[in-house]
Amino acid sequence: MKMKKYFSIMNVFIFLLFSCENDKILEIPNTENLQEAHDHLKAEQIFNHINILVENAMLDNDQHKRSCVRYSYDTSSVDLLPIIIIDFDQSTGIGCPFFENKIMTGKIIVSYSDIYAEESSTAYISFENFKINNELVQGNVKITCMGANENENTYFNVEVTNGSITTSNGIINWESNRTKEWISGRSTKFERTDDMYNITGSSSGNSVNGNNFSVTILEKLNVSLNCSSCTITTGKSKITINNDNISKEINYGYNACDCDATIKLNDIDYSVVINN
Repeated sequence: MKMKKYFSIMNVFIFLLFSCENDKILEIPNTENLQEAHDHLKAEQIFNHINILVENAMLDNDQHKRSCVRYSYDTSSVDLLPIIIIDFDQSTGIGCPFFENKIMTGKIIVSYSDIYAEESSTAYISFENFKINNELVQGNVKITCMGANENENTYFNVEVTNGSITTSNGIINWESNRTKEWISGRSTKFERTDDMYNITGSSSGNSVNGNNFSVTILEKLNVSLNCSSCTITTGKSKITINNDNISKEINYGYNACDCDATIKLNDIDYSVVINN
């Protein structure tokens, strides 16, 4: 009897031991569990960079323009909106480095209704074989200046529709509807490095693994143009994977000009690097 009781206790102990080990294994996510957040961060950064490039072109001063890019302005048409063509191939034929040597090729085409940052002015952005590090970027962007808000800051509505990035792993589809508040640098229009924005709103998309996702900004994203690559320095978002209704929290950090973010899943933080 004592021997049977001993084996019985040992069996229970072994069962509990392996059950605990299995629980630990289940807590460790594989890369697929973070894929949607990674793809969202990638798309968000790319379209944020495009916004900055267009703003630089519309300010029409030579301080922030590169010799390897050709800027063409067509204001001759009475019936059509004025057009800016940002051509990354014209001068070198091999593209142009921006945001810490991300090679851009092709064209960004901008039509606009009025002077940049004037109330009710609208810019419409499209692409012609535009690539970043050889990844094709497509879609349409509409930026509307809404005037001044209750804080007396100029703010914009920024819409991305039918956005997509073709990567070596598949296609990321991404759309967004966001508000961008110009909180610093408005008085020094041609000095871009002191510009800061707050971003609120939502976005949605489809990851390279085929999963749909939606994103809501929980704490304003702070964008600093003093950063050379990843310009979002603080803020938090919630990403929900629609296929299984799993939510994760994205934390962009604490005022650092880096490309690091953390994704919280099951109360555990996982580090990711935002990059194209």
